[in-house]
Amino acid sequence: MASPNVYNSGIGGSAGPTLATSAPILCSGDIWYVGSAATGAADAAAPRGKERIRPLATLGQAITNSAANDVIVLLVSHAETLTATQTIGKAGLTIIGESSGTTRPTFTRNIAANGQLFDITAAGVTLQNLFFKTATTANTGAMVRTNSAYTQLIDSYFECGTLDDGPQFETITGASQVRIKGTTFISTATAPSDQPDSAIKVTNAITDLELDTVTINGASSGWANPYALNIAGAVTRLRATQLSLLNDSDVTIVTGSVGYVQLGTTSGSARVVWAS
Repeated sequence: MASPNVYNSGIGGSAGPTLATSAPILCSGDIWYVGSAATGAADAAAPRGKERIRPLATLGQAITNSAANDVIVLLVSHAETLTATQTIGKAGLTIIGESSGTTRPTFTRNIAANGQLFDITAAGVTLQNLFFKTATTANTGAMVRTNSAYTQLIDSYFECGTLDDGPQFETITGASQVRIKGTTFISTATAPSDQPDSAIKVTNAITDLELDTVTINGASSGWANPYALNIAGAVTRLRATQLSLLNDSDVTIVTGSVGYVQLGTTSGSARVVWAS
């Protein structure tokens, strides 16, 4: 068995998730760096991107260069506007952003019709500490969609605007063991006529959905879908803890689902409609 890669200084970050700031780190694969704001950032084939001081410019190039189970690090103030769907099709990839607040990595969707921003098609993908901004082109597709097992969305932030005509996070056929933790979805609409569609949608039946410390906030104008969390496919083992529903962010859970919902902070109607 090959020896792991040992990064004595860790990933090298000074702010953000523990993985970005702790040392040392042992990895079976490689760590790739992406930073559009970094001096000299450029896209090229491997080994470009393996050093923090020589990062790639785009996530797409990092995914191309990487192998299954690698780690992709998005550096402070990295920003991308995507005009085509980014498929994440390598199993076990961890895509993690450094920093916090508005300087964490941001992604903006400028894709027409029903194109997803991120389409996860491999098992075990983790997205952590990312900032998804409102779409700049009207789109009925999800901001992030998965059809795979063991998808994780952790410590991320979604701004949902008038052109976001589909869910921000969607599970479809093939998805299972999905975990969303420490993540906020907020409507930025300024009038009811500009409402975004919804925060989370379960389109088809899945097994195991965990929502841990998730906040859904309708802010001043709410959501176009009556239910910001729309579980339209039956979930076997739904586990929601500290689910905060703010400003008329309602929930519907289709018949056949089993599990529990434990609410955190609520305001407005904050309905949970669980069909019998």
